[in-house]
Formats: sequence, C-alpha cells, structure tokens
Amino acid sequence: MKKSLLTLANQLTISRLILAVIFFILLTVGGSVASFVAFGVFLLAGITDLLDGYIARKMQTVSAFGRVADALVDKIIICGGFVFLIPKGVGVQAWMVAVILCREFLVSAMRSTLESRGVPFGATWPGKLKALSQNIVILLATFGLGMAGTVQLKDYSLKWWWLNTGLMYLAVLLTVYSGLRYAIKTWGLFKNTSER
Repeated sequence: MKKSLLTLANQLTISRLILAVIFFILLTVGGSVASFVAFGVFLLAGITDLLDGYIARKMQTVSAFGRVADALVDKIIICGGFVFLIPKGVGVQAWMVAVILCREFLVSAMRSTLESRGVPFGATWPGKLKALSQNIVILLATFGLGMAGTVQLKDYSLKWWWLNTGLMYLAVLLTVYSGLRYAIKTWGLFKNTSER
C-alpha cells in the first residue's frame, strides 16, 4: 500500500512554511507588538521543526519528500529571517547574510548531487551548531526589537545590540566552518564513489 505524503510530520513541515510567511509579514510591519508576536511565531516554528523529524521516525513515516521539504523550509525561514532583519539595526549585515546564503546553496547542491548517486549525506555536528546559533540570533533579535519598542538602532538597547552582533559573528564563523567541513566530506565521498 502506498504511503500518503500528507503524514503528520509533513503537515508540521507545511505548517512551518505558513509560519515563515507570517513571520516575514510581522517583521515587515515592525513595532513592539509585531516583534514580540514574530518572536513567538519563530519559536513555534522551531518547535515544529523539532517535532516533525521525531514524529516521522517514531511513526516510521520518514519519506524523501519529508527530508527535502524539511530542509527547504528550514532554509526559507532562516535565510528569509536574516534578510528581513538587515534593515532593523540588530547587527545583521548584508555581507553576513550573503555568506549564509552562499553556504546554504553550496551545501544543498553538494547534498543533492551525492544523494542522486545513492550516497547518504546527513547532518553533521558543526552544521547543527550553525543552525542553533542562527536560530538564537533571530530569536534574540526579534525579542530585543520588541523590548526596544522600535525597529530603529538609536532606540535599540546597547547591551542587546552588542550581544546580538557578537552572536551573529559567531553564527557566520560556524556557517563558514560547517560549510568547509561539508566540502571536505563531499570531496572524500566523491573520491570514494569514483573509485568504485
């Protein structure tokens, strides 16, 4: 019997895409209330991210669609979130977002190439740390914007700004490091498959 694509895990993944759109709208609106709600929406999206993988494994409904959709939605909400935060004065600079986007595109290309050859390419610890740091930056930024009551840097708490800026630099470093680790791992896997 053919498994349905609309499993509970995949429904959670799709709901996270809807949450991403709401999150972007709230960041566009700006202001204290919208920023606090954006914080809550992003936190809820993170919870669904943790749940969908767990449920898929627990209910044995892991699918190719789920793996691809889950990774894609994660990239949409994270990368989109950083893009919308650039003009907010929270330590997120355009060149940082460009580095993050480049890394995500390159890793996606490497992963899809290897998986098309039947080589599994799962997440690594540097990649997980990178994702954690990026999520913390976005959560801290949206919460700080809510606390500041405005999206302007002049009204943004100096302590929040320095903390968020420092964490953003850490996230960029982890992004570059994990990208290099993926590239080295991919090169090794390419060599192994070509020698067979």
